[in-house]
Amino acid sequence: MSRASLVAAAVATGILAVSAAGTAALTTPPPRSLAVFERPPTATERERAEQFATGSVFYLQERPDVRLLLTTEEGERSQDVWALRLDAGDGAPDSEICLLTTRRGSEQEFFAGCMRTLDVARRGFLPLDEPPPIVTVDGEQQIVRWGPTGDARLEPRRTAEPAG
Repeated sequence: MSRASLVAAAVATGILAVSAAGTAALTTPPPRSLAVFERPPTATERERAEQFATGSVFYLQERPDVRLLLTTEEGERSQDVWALRLDAGDGAPDSEICLLTTRRGSEQEFFAGCMRTLDVARRGFLPLDEPPPIVTVDGEQQIVRWGPTGDARLEPRRTAEPAG
C-alpha cells in the first residue's frame, strides 16, 4: 500500500470516528431533571431538610427530601432555589415536588409552587395554575426553568407587550 493510500485511509478513519462521536453526542438525551433525587443529599441539603421540616414558615407534615437546584450570586442578596420532594402519603402513587427560594443571610423563604412528581417528569416544573417560579438577580426578574431534562436554569422574564 502506498504512503498516499495510508494517509487517505487514516484521514477517512479519523473522519468516521469524529462523525460517530458527534452523532452519539447529538443522540444522547440529557439526564432527567429528577435524577437529582437519585444521589445522596449533601450535608447542606440534609441540614436544610431539617430546617424546612421544623422551622419553616411553610407547614410540612414530614421531613422532605431536599436538593439545591441553583444559587444566584449577588453577595448578601444571593438566593438559593430548592426542590423538595414530599411523599403524598395515604398510599397515593405519586409524590409532590415543591420549589422554594431562600435568601442568604436571612430567614426569608418564598414558596414557588408544587406539582405532582409525574407531571414534573413529563413536562418539567411548570405549574399550570400558578405563575412560574421567579428570582430577582441584579434587579431583574428571572424565571426558574427546571425539567423535564437537564439542570435548573434562569431565563429573563419577558413583560407583556402593550396592546396597540
